[in-house]
Amino acid sequence: MHSNLHAEIFLRQDKKPVKVINKDQWLSFHEFSTTVAEDLSNHDDMSAWPVLFDEYVEWKRERLSGDENNINL
Repeated sequence: MHSNLHAEIFLRQDKKPVKVINKDQWLSFHEFSTTVAEDLSNHDDMSAWPVLFDEYVEWKRERLSGDENNINL
């Protein structure tokens, strides 16, 4: 399960990806956080997640590739 802290850091960064979370994104968040591994190892880039989730995956992969112990993962 994904850390809510990581999602919060992503959503609160200086360049916010969105101003609000729509209903589809909100309802999909639980499924995403329980089906995709924390390290994103089982994430399918071709899956039909909301675009915001694709942006989150890209953001997190950049941090994972830099330093796995980084608090800002």
